[in-house]
Amino acid sequence: LYATLDAQFSAPLEPLPAEQLPASERSGAAVLTRLPINTLRLDDIEGLASLDWLILDELADAMAVLENGVKALANTLLLQVGVAFQPTHQRQPNFAEVSHWASRHGFTFYRLNNPHHRSLMPERDDIARPQATQLANADALFIPSPQRLASLENEQRQRLAFILDSVFGIHDLPYQLLA
Repeated sequence: LYATLDAQFSAPLEPLPAEQLPASERSGAAVLTRLPINTLRLDDIEGLASLDWLILDELADAMAVLENGVKALANTLLLQVGVAFQPTHQRQPNFAEVSHWASRHGFTFYRLNNPHHRSLMPERDDIARPQATQLANADALFIPSPQRLASLENEQRQRLAFILDSVFGIHDLPYQLLA
């Protein structure tokens, strides 16, 4: 774990060199210390009968998790992977890599969720909410491919419909899944 001055940059991925970061984020990404953490391959977790929904933020080594979880993710209903459009760390997942992996493993891209934007304006006390327009990161949602959707059991369709409707406010796809 790379522990940084600003906790929002602390991650198992190493921050980019300061000169590659926006000026407003350079000091916060300074590494204070590196701490060893134990990890386990997703496919090596014993007793994991199913995994309906996998969530990985943009500070996770998503590609390593996905590549080491092919068996565990074979019947997963939803992948929610944070992708960086303005990278801050080494090996951060980008949309193309994640989308390519997903399409090769029975998933299709559905939509971007929770977009976070970076403001190019300096911080000012007289502006309550400075405009932020540069897309920094978002969660990419991947659902089973049309072929996999067609072969889902009724219970799996219900679970996917419930997650999409109750968590993301998506109503059309759950309607289609349950109709």
